[in-house]
Amino acid sequence: VLVHGDAALAPFALGWPQAARIADMLRHTGYVAEALPPPAGDPAEVLVAEGGGALGRGLLACAVAAARLGARPWRLRVGGADAAAAVARLAALAGGAPVTVEPAAPDYRARLRTCAASVSLLGYNTAVDLLQSGAPAVVAPMVAADEREQALRAAAFARLPQFETLDAASLTPQALAAAVARAIRRGRVTGPTVDLNGVAASARILLGG
Repeated sequence: VLVHGDAALAPFALGWPQAARIADMLRHTGYVAEALPPPAGDPAEVLVAEGGGALGRGLLACAVAAARLGARPWRLRVGGADAAAAVARLAALAGGAPVTVEPAAPDYRARLRTCAASVSLLGYNTAVDLLQSGAPAVVAPMVAADEREQALRAAAFARLPQFETLDAASLTPQALAAAVARAIRRGRVTGPTVDLNGVAASARILLGG
């Protein structure tokens, strides 16, 4: 059983307590990471992204209010099937705030390599992108009755100097602005902090190496 994660950071047993029953079958490969594109974008901006859904929309609205508390530019990337309508609503909400609101775009990972800080949920792909880029990150993990994965991941990642975590109960514009400021003061992480060699390790295991 291939587990695409770093056992030293977030072992499979973290999310599935019965993992010990198949421990002899488990192989942690490291995170599966695609090569990052060249850096792009404004190094002064806060980059906010979500994949759609009510929780993500709430994070974007909170980001608009947080941006009003300072002069730094914020860029909001809106995903989901209703992205165009959501962009229009958020742009109207932003008014004169230093905020750019636009649909999700393929240059997101390139902008992660440059931005002053990132704000996002913490799905697997986003987590890997953040680890690769080293961007100072504020994460608000998705929490629902049937969704524990992101909260467990955020608890593990909180040990890394790159990450600030805000849970749903703490997510206010003031708290978000303060977390972003702390992340920016810490600065960008350089060099790997976790195992990102999942592609090579998976191939080696599957080929019998």
